[in-house]
Amino acid sequence: MSLAAATRLGPYEVLGPLGAGGMGEVWRARDTRLDREVALKLLPDDVAADPERLARFEREAKLLASLSHPHIAAVHGLEVSGPIRALVMELVEGATLAERLERGPIPLAETLALARQLAEALECAHEHGIVHRDLKPGNVKVTPEGDVKVLDFGLAKAPAADTEAADFTSSPTRTRQGTEAGVILGTALYMSPEQARGKVVDKRTDVWSFGVILFEMVTRTPLFEGETASDVLAAVLRSEVDWNRLPAGTPSPVRRLLRRCLERDPRQRLHDMGDARLEIEEALRGPEPTERGEGGRRPQARWRRLLPWWVALAAIVVAAALAAGRRATAERPRVSRLTLRLVPPPRTAGGLAIAPDGAQFAYVAKGQVHVRALDREDARALPEARGERPFFSPDGAWIAFIGSDGVLSKVPASGGPAVKLTDRALGLGQCAWTPGDAILCTQPESERPGELLRVPAGGGPAQAVPTGAAAARERVRWPYGLPGGAAVLLTVTGASGGEGADAAIAVQRLDTGERRVLIHGGAEAVYAATGDIVYLASGSLVAVPFDLATLSLRGAPLRVVEHVSTDTVGGGRYALARDGTLIYRSGGGRTRPLLSVDRRGSETHIPIPDHTFIDPRVSPDGSRIAVQAADSGSDIWICDLGRATLTRLSFDPQEDETPVWSPDGAWVAWVAQRSGRPRQVLRRRADGSGEEQVTWSTRAHAHVHDWSPDGKFLLVTQDAVSTARDVWLVPVAGGEARPLLAGPFEEWNPRFSPDGRWLAYASDETGQLEIYVRRFPELDRKVQVSEGGGDGPAWTSGGRELVYRGADGHVVSVRFSAGPGSTPLLGRPQTLFADVYGAAVGRMSHPDYDAFPDGSRFLMLGNQQGEAITELNVVLNWFEELRRLGQERGGRP
Repeated sequence: MSLAAATRLGPYEVLGPLGAGGMGEVWRARDTRLDREVALKLLPDDVAADPERLARFEREAKLLASLSHPHIAAVHGLEVSGPIRALVMELVEGATLAERLERGPIPLAETLALARQLAEALECAHEHGIVHRDLKPGNVKVTPEGDVKVLDFGLAKAPAADTEAADFTSSPTRTRQGTEAGVILGTALYMSPEQARGKVVDKRTDVWSFGVILFEMVTRTPLFEGETASDVLAAVLRSEVDWNRLPAGTPSPVRRLLRRCLERDPRQRLHDMGDARLEIEEALRGPEPTERGEGGRRPQARWRRLLPWWVALAAIVVAAALAAGRRATAERPRVSRLTLRLVPPPRTAGGLAIAPDGAQFAYVAKGQVHVRALDREDARALPEARGERPFFSPDGAWIAFIGSDGVLSKVPASGGPAVKLTDRALGLGQCAWTPGDAILCTQPESERPGELLRVPAGGGPAQAVPTGAAAARERVRWPYGLPGGAAVLLTVTGASGGEGADAAIAVQRLDTGERRVLIHGGAEAVYAATGDIVYLASGSLVAVPFDLATLSLRGAPLRVVEHVSTDTVGGGRYALARDGTLIYRSGGGRTRPLLSVDRRGSETHIPIPDHTFIDPRVSPDGSRIAVQAADSGSDIWICDLGRATLTRLSFDPQEDETPVWSPDGAWVAWVAQRSGRPRQVLRRRADGSGEEQVTWSTRAHAHVHDWSPDGKFLLVTQDAVSTARDVWLVPVAGGEARPLLAGPFEEWNPRFSPDGRWLAYASDETGQLEIYVRRFPELDRKVQVSEGGGDGPAWTSGGRELVYRGADGHVVSVRFSAGPGSTPLLGRPQTLFADVYGAAVGRMSHPDYDAFPDGSRFLMLGNQQGEAITELNVVLNWFEELRRLGQERGGRP
């Protein structure tokens, strides 16, 4: 079965052929769901038509899809369309190693670098029980950046009890019976002797092929040659390796490695590619004397060669004795504490996650997921992981996250290309990877916030998890899959205690959807290997014994860690690994205080009780502030600057955000999420009198940004079908809303000028956010205000100045005046002060700052560079402390 360009295979649009081989044709295609190019490898007709062989191939494809390594071309899935079956693979650009060898000699340093990457890839495959069996230069790609990608695991298999046979075909690049034992697979030159004899093979056959490839790269000639495949096979079985062909400068570790890889007897051959990698790394560290008789010096005396082994043996004996002594004197692991300074620091609380083995953790900085090992001083950015809410897979090999487009994606923890897992936008939802290899996510707030979605870890459609009718009216956050995969812990609001109840911890069965509240007044629950549920309550970590069999509590709660951050915006205030490593952010209610900053950057703390403030907005007369306090029910509060008071304006347990003032300062409007309802734009009198009034409803994710000077309209942004944000004009008194700025690009943070004649906003139409102004309501000509990126425009001085947050990390001022016609007169951007507050420009963040009307001061959110964000507390062997506290305070086992 073949294809043609422009053919559709499921969601894949075929673009053109890439090549063909004994195991099928390969085509370039575009994944229309995830908007990426892939390679489609078509199964030959004889495989696709044989149910037994097809079933075996599908099992192997599933196993191959589990591989996650930067030097292995990823297998995305298996696509079936009518009689056609195709393996969907990562598309790797660049030349094959065979093509690279044809162009001329490869320098030794480059040879070793490529060989190390190839060894790392095989090491990973072998650890997963996968043998390539067709390793050759034509199946190794070298990208333009010099990275190795091993291809064509289509002939690979998991070890199986195949029967041995001695017959083989005359064409060793084809198969007679698919992947049955006794049939020669791969190219004759790179076959191992046991493979050439048709015997059962294991990972040692890849070791031989690796040695043949390395020999060819080092010597610039093939290991064996012959006129026919039979001649080459005969040489593989009987001819001696000519070691004198190794160049004189070949490092000793490479010589040792080649000899061990090219042993004909598999029992004497190098057993593990990890050892090959270590030999190559030793060679890369520096030159060593070579051996005489093979182009080098005199070989070392036997005792010198054995000395390192005797030293190692002695070290092992001493270490064992010391370990035994420590075990005799310490029955329990020692609890240790340390503080890590995060470099680079996160600027917002976009999530915190720890690998199951406790060796590394992930967090968000500069809009990217960063990974840091506990024994390192800095973090490593994952360039493909732009987004928030990272979390690890159960084996620690992947990190999933919510992308900047709101779509769930995953990326190898070691780095590599990101893979979108579903085409459904999840907004700013929270997710968890369950033991059953599925990912549970909260629904977008504008849809069914009380229900969960299940997304296959390998990618696919998001499906709703069964939920009872009453539970569907609640709002859920922070799912956590319990061991066994049968149930999940949730944080719920609007639970059985009533619409205004505090957050609670609930457990839900995934098969029936039955949900039951376990703990009132808690959030972000996880299950610890000690048999406890650990959760956050009132700035502390609390533990309570839990019975997995009955999904019920079996003891009293115990407060175990004090002074944990109270930032509830993105969660991720703590994380707990399976090995008992605990990481958490410190801090109470001073996470993001309000600051008044003058034009030189001198800041003054506004003397009100600190909360996790978001979306501050100054009243038209500069005397009050409307702001969201995320740690106090995510409600809107009013701060009176003259009296230094803080008064609550909204009281619903759901989220209220992005408040704006009416031009006379009498009203405040904001966006609210109410349980079971669409997203609403509400307004209420700023003094708290009267009831909330609904101005507009929408099922899209939306934010309010400004109120027109004539009091008639609100500027609202909402996600469009294309996921780009558009600006809408919403009548305050009711009526039909209409799009004001719409198109394929993001329009964000719009603001009216004080006279209502101009509109300033941010757009990413150039590839980065820049500030533009247009005349309102004509919107005829736009003029770019910012230079080099900008976001968050605000007007001051009666409309004679525009200020914004520059992408270079400064607050910037631009003089503004109305010119003739529709053309404004703009001054040159002038830097005011360093912007060390709020979210990074370029991520469609909330405004998170404002300017006082006269332009003399700015309202900023503080402590973004403070200890609560930039430092992380780590407790090693925390389970021991949990057990001790339980024994001391409650007699728990």
